Amino acid sequence: MPAAPIPPAFERLGGRRFSFYPAILRVPSNEWTFRHATWSEVMVRNAANGRDLWISRRFLGELSENDTPVLVVSLLEKLEFRDGGVYPCRPRVIEMPVSDAAGPVAERPEPAPVISIRLEGRNESRASRVAGGAVALGVLGCLAVVGYSLEGGSVHRGAVVSSLDKTYLALSGSDTYESVVRALGAPDRERWVVTPSGNRVHLLDYADRGFQAVLVPKPGGPDAYAGSVDERGRILQSVVMPRGGLSTPILRDLQE
Repeated sequence: MPAAPIPPAFERLGGRRFSFYPAILRVPSNEWTFRHATWSEVMVRNAANGRDLWISRRFLGELSENDTPVLVVSLLEKLEFRDGGVYPCRPRVIEMPVSDAAGPVAERPEPAPVISIRLEGRNESRASRVAGGAVALGVLGCLAVVGYSLEGGSVHRGAVVSSLDKTYLALSGSDTYESVVRALGAPDRERWVVTPSGNRVHLLDYADRGFQAVLVPKPGGPDAYAGSVDERGRILQSVVMPRGGLSTPILRDLQE
């Protein structure tokens, strides 16, 4: 399964800083950098406080045509930061005070209308309850059959590209071997592999957790994090590399 595509607005950024319009409420600074993306969300980092936030793709619009005075990514809804996440703004409800000038509500002078009530016979009531119970049992039986069919069908559609945990999502292209091990823990096994294109990659195998972290050598420095793949080599996460560009070609070369 291919890696999650990056929204066009962020693909054109090339690692540069940008602002949201309208700005996200309750966040002191409106200067951000792109981290990485999944199929449903995009992670951005606030340049002022270093906080990483997930934003749903359905809220993201287009990138501004020019960068004067700054690149701007439009938001399709007004968002605010609350409870540790980004959500649409909630309308404020203002209660209007009740005025005492109106005085108490006058009682109705006319008598209330009389509504006739028909009491069901004991046999009719019992028959209604039995019929209602039979209908309810039939509905529950249908739901159980449908649920079983869906569950059985999902087994034959093939496993979704996933891992036992997703701790690798906290990593980015700026992480090195030391920070990767610090975030994920010591790997079960690590090895060097040469891909068909001649790229030399460093694999950290977390077999019990269902994924491998992929690192590439960086001239004059420690190995840089390039993403994660599952046990079959399918891409779980790709990142923006320090020199720009996505790591997807490296991971696909590893699949070969």
